Amino acid sequence: MSDLPELGRPVLWGLAVGGEAGVRRVLELYREDFARAMQLAGCPAIADITPDLVA
Repeated sequence: MSDLPELGRPVLWGLAVGGEAGVRRVLELYREDFARAMQLAGCPAIADITPDLVA
């Protein structure tokens, strides 16, 4: 089982559309989404994420 199964295709799409800058943008969007999800869950740090928060 992969640790990051959903990163592959969007990263490749970013590469196809914008080269290195496109990949960087895709990864930036993932980082922003993850940070927002952590805020909404009340987790200021990754260590605060518990199994009951992961669906």
